[in-house]
Amino acid sequence: MTHPVWKEQWAFMSLEDRLVGTGQFLESLDRHNGDYEGMGWVYAMVNPAVRDRVFKIGRTSRWPWERAGELTNGSGVYGEFFPVYFVHVGDRVVAERHVQKLLSRFRAKQGKEFFEAPLPGLLDALDEVGARWPVWVGDEELQVLPQPFMSFVHHCDKCGASTMIRELLLPVRARCRECNAELDAA
Repeated sequence: MTHPVWKEQWAFMSLEDRLVGTGQFLESLDRHNGDYEGMGWVYAMVNPAVRDRVFKIGRTSRWPWERAGELTNGSGVYGEFFPVYFVHVGDRVVAERHVQKLLSRFRAKQGKEFFEAPLPGLLDALDEVGARWPVWVGDEELQVLPQPFMSFVHHCDKCGASTMIRELLLPVRARCRECNAELDAA
């Protein structure tokens, strides 16, 4: 396995290109190799028909959009599920268990994978498991495969404070952490 060529240009690529590149690279790995058999994604999804601020947190060995389609087509499910954010991990079972433990106080119903967590805390929990159980790649020199989502610092025009804004797969209104002014995160 060779080092991904796109890694050096990661920060200059669009989110769409990073998602496609990551997906293609992960699909090219031999899942029968013991190093990659537990690999997959831990995700947060929403179903706008259910209710705002409830996220489904789960795991999949397939691309998260495929899993969203499976959830949407499930018996008794009203509305569509959409991925909001996800991380690829080397051990999807352990990583999912850990993120759900981190968010346990926000569980909407015991035994279910739905959480009424604030979005920043949910993203922090997913980022934590992505960092704790990374996908290692390389032949001679192992390296961590970077996550496709990035964060950016935005400076508030009103008060000058710096606020970290994460990329997501749905539009959100970002606000300054100091003065609560709406930020132009485009």
